[in-house]
Formats: sequence, structure tokens, C-alpha cells
Amino acid sequence: MYKDQILTAQNCQNCYMLKNCLMSKADLSTMQPDTFQLKSSIAHANEYIATDFIEKNQFIIVRTGAIIKEYIDSEGTASLVDIYFPGDIIAGNPEIAMSYSMRLKSVETSSLCYLNTYIFDTHHHLYTGFLKIRLKNLEESNAFKQLLLTYKDPIKRVLLFILTIVKKKHVFLCDDIEIKINLSRKQIGTYLGLAEETVIRSLRFLSELGLLHVNSKNFIIPQYKKLVQYYKISNTCDPAETSKTDKTH
Repeated sequence: MYKDQILTAQNCQNCYMLKNCLMSKADLSTMQPDTFQLKSSIAHANEYIATDFIEKNQFIIVRTGAIIKEYIDSEGTASLVDIYFPGDIIAGNPEIAMSYSMRLKSVETSSLCYLNTYIFDTHHHLYTGFLKIRLKNLEESNAFKQLLLTYKDPIKRVLLFILTIVKKKHVFLCDDIEIKINLSRKQIGTYLGLAEETVIRSLRFLSELGLLHVNSKNFIIPQYKKLVQYYKISNTCDPAETSKTDKTH
């Protein structure tokens, strides 16, 4: 896939990511070129993505990689509000746009597909699929944020963040999972409502327990089930107490 490329229904049909995409619900073999205008694009790590797709009545399907969304208030303060992974849809929100400006940034090399909303005029079932994916994205985002509100302990917040990303990025949840989170500790802290130093201490704490190996922006989980078990136990008691119990065995 090139930097900017116009795709045909055949390109879309041959895409290895199709099963995770909205277009898997389309009958691509019968789709006419005049109703199918899909543009693909590559965004490199730390590259900002133009938001003019909203004015063009387009939405973005994340094919590979990861995209963060930030809102900038009137004072220029940026708040990281969402992270999008393969299969997720990025669309404009007119109500939010009235108070904030939106900024999208690719945190790793990402492949994106731009699709015009007028495709729904001729393929009504796609709109149903679009709404389902959007609703799922919103529900996952809201559920994550609601859990953050219940967790005052920073270690629990960092654990939730890591496990959420692992579940999003990995179809097969096994041991020795390596994930690259191309976010600074400060950005992670902003997303979780924590100070940068607190994020660093929490990651160090998990690393000392052997649950996580941190190498710059690479996170290696040697035993996924053990990390999940620790997360579940930490919900019923203080993580520091859990670590004491682990060290005595």
C-alpha cells in the first residue's frame, strides 16, 4: 500500500484485514465503482493526520497501527481522549467540535482507509454495520473511562491500560506478548489522569514483580495469564499487599 492510493472493490476484497473491517459486510463482488470510492493512506509514527476528512463527509477505518485522538481547548491544552486500533472507526463529532479542536496522531506506522459517507445511500446495511462498530468503540471507551474513575490506585490504572491495549492489538492472548506503545510516559499519564512520575513508578513496580518487562516504548508480558490474575486479585486488595504475598511464595 502506498502513501495515498485509490482502492477498488477488488483491492478491498483481497485485503488480509478485511475480516476486521466494516467492508466485510459489503458484497464487494457486485459493488459498482461509482458507489465505491475508497482511499488508503499510510501515516508514519508521530505523524499528524489531517482532520479535513470530516468536512469531506468521510470517515476513517483503521487498518493497521494505532491512532490517538486529542482535544485542544481554547487555552491550547491538549487532552488525550481516545486510542484507535485496527477495525476501529474514526468519525467527526459535531457537538464536540463546537467547543474543542480535534487532533489525530499516528503513534506507530498506521494504514488508514478513507470512505465517503454517501456509500450508505446505496448500501443501507453498511450504515447498520457502521453504527454497530461506532457504538462498540464508544462503549469500550466509556467502560474504560468508568473503570478509571473507580480506580484510585495508579498501579490498577496502568494495569488496566496495558491489558486493554493487549486485548485490542492481539487476537491470540498468549505468553511472551510484546506490544509497542509509542506514547511517552507523560502522554500515558494524561490519558490515565496520573503524573508522569507516577506512571514511571507503577511500571517499575510491575517490572520488579516480573509481570512486565519495559524497554523504552516496548512492553513485554512474559506471562499474560499471570498478569490478568494479578489484575483480578488487585481489584480485591491493595496491589502492594498482593506483591508481598507473591514474594513470600
